[in-house]
Amino acid sequence: MEIFMYVEPELKNWMDCGSKTAKKYTWNELGLDGKIIDVVMHGGSDLLVVLTEKGSVYGMGQKGKLGIGENSSSIQHSFIKLNLENIISITNTKEAIIAINNRGQVFGTGNNLYGVLGRWKGEDRGSSNSRYRTAINWVECPELEI
Repeated sequence: MEIFMYVEPELKNWMDCGSKTAKKYTWNELGLDGKIIDVVMHGGSDLLVVLTEKGSVYGMGQKGKLGIGENSSSIQHSFIKLNLENIISITNTKEAIIAINNRGQVFGTGNNLYGVLGRWKGEDRGSSNSRYRTAINWVECPELEI
């Protein structure tokens, strides 16, 4: 199986395929475990996150926004598997990414300045700024669960 990806100029370095070109890539060449079923981008195209049919989430772009424990503006130029399993849906806000697994648990990463992720599991309610801290890892967000 192959896919075509149209790569905008700002993404050309991520995929190393040149400016405004379409090129065939297999899922394996992209480093993915299966077909992409959902895609989110945010932050002015500095982050691309995809969900595969196997419930895996992969990302590329600014490392500080991938939920990999880094608070860095350096760029991850190829897809890496993110620390999430059995995901059925992904979405994004202006500064955060949210994922839901097959048990209904909600996970998030990114800027929580306005409390969009709520207070995540394991966060001490007594600590200052406990509701508005930014998550640099994927955190469970029970306040977002239905």
